[in-house]
Amino acid sequence: MSRINRMISTVLALITCLPLGAQQPVTDAPVLKHALGLNATGLLHNLFDGTEREDALPYLLTYDLALGKLLLRAGVGPEYATETVVHEGFADSQKRTDLRLDGRIGAGIHVLQHPRWQVATGVDIAGYYHLEEITDDSGFDKITQEMEDQGIGGGPFLQLTWHVSPRISLRTESAFYATRYKTTHTEIFENFPDFNNQLSKTTGTRLDIYLPASMFVQFHF
Repeated sequence: MSRINRMISTVLALITCLPLGAQQPVTDAPVLKHALGLNATGLLHNLFDGTEREDALPYLLTYDLALGKLLLRAGVGPEYATETVVHEGFADSQKRTDLRLDGRIGAGIHVLQHPRWQVATGVDIAGYYHLEEITDDSGFDKITQEMEDQGIGGGPFLQLTWHVSPRISLRTESAFYATRYKTTHTEIFENFPDFNNQLSKTTGTRLDIYLPASMFVQFHF
């Protein structure tokens, strides 16, 4: 998760935790249909061990719609970073740009509905797009190494929700996605496009396993 995402998670999660001690006990099953979730995994790991989990879910924001036992859900996780490094010598400067977007939609059913706990399972469709560019500017030409990675797939999920109050809950989940992906590496010359060259292209299928290592704070309305 990027620095901006961690900052957003930290601020909103702290705001959420302030009124918890004054919340009324949950005595009935939640009836609010909508839930907006914020991924607080980065905050928790920074507080306790100072590391980030590689198997954490990449979705910064999630949305759940509960229609009785039916559950519809979506998630999105944008990341963007850029930096410029100035060198001495032939290569005057180097610019790095990193863009990533993850998304998912899914449907499932609540297999357990309790005043405090809810367990749901179902199937997601998930995809991602990742673009990394490294541009060397020598003053004579700009040469860009472009690495593009994209994939789409899906699979089952299992999510567990604990209701702190009728309007606030904590959620964790696990998922197993079979993903079909394609990666390309291209060299681009700004002033001499005839030299542009695709250095490599890779396609394949992999299994992405997400253990319940992510924590979301949900706001119900």
